[in-house]
Amino acid sequence: KQWMDRLREVKAAAWRDPREWLRASWGVIVTCSLPFILWATGLVFGFIYLIPRASVGPYQVQLKSWLDDFNEDLRPLGVHVKAQTIKTFTHEASYLSFALTPAECEILRGEPVIAPGHDMSLQGNR
Repeated sequence: KQWMDRLREVKAAAWRDPREWLRASWGVIVTCSLPFILWATGLVFGFIYLIPRASVGPYQVQLKSWLDDFNEDLRPLGVHVKAQTIKTFTHEASYLSFALTPAECEILRGEPVIAPGHDMSLQGNR
């Protein structure tokens, strides 16, 4: 009995200490703030995802410069070239597309750089 009474006193003294309340409620604080933490993390990564990666990567910057120079040389010939990427859920393929007439050049300039669809290797397999 004496040991149990002392244990009750220890517990009662601990609960009078504000640090014990904070320690005990830490799990509740974290659990309740978890949805906010996940939301904020998703928001940050969402903004990172929205950064146009095609304009910031060194390869993409150099490829765009190369395409601009190449198209400048091809313009007098009525030819236009564009790098395009076709994406499916599990596959991605990139191509250089050439337009050989002025009408095709206008169409190619209006096409997206990245588009959903099937790549050339799958064209005959549908």
